[in-house]
Amino acid sequence: MTNIIKLVKALFASDGNVFQTIRCRFQDRDQDLKVLNSYGHSFNPPDNSFGVALAVSGYESDVHVIVDKPEIRFTGLAKGEVKDGNFVEGSYVYYKADGSIEIKPKTGQVVNVIGDVVVTGTVTAANFITASVSDYNAHTHSGVETGPGNTGGPN
Repeated sequence: MTNIIKLVKALFASDGNVFQTIRCRFQDRDQDLKVLNSYGHSFNPPDNSFGVALAVSGYESDVHVIVDKPEIRFTGLAKGEVKDGNFVEGSYVYYKADGSIEIKPKTGQVVNVIGDVVVTGTVTAANFITASVSDYNAHTHSGVETGPGNTGGPN
């Protein structure tokens, strides 16, 4: 192998095995190359992405690929910012330079939290707060009397 690092076209991904593989056009033929991901980050890139193929030992039989689709990446980030998400659909988690975090699902979709949520600050809603079965729906108020006055606080 003359080049141990080479730009390749990633035709499509296979994500059902221990190693994710990408079918790449490499050395003038199509090959399934193992994908290198950073720890904690998983993705299934769009078809016809690009990759950097690395011959780890300098041998063509031991080639891995790092994949990207640069034409649909998130742009306009300030120094130190990170935006991680689904480039195709536009959903993301955005770690901003000022330390705030923005989470945005695709338009019309929701953010689902699986598990408990603990908030140590104020919760502000731009619209309605909806709850299903919880203490929020079942709370009572003391001091309820007919008339123009307000009730007491929740029990």
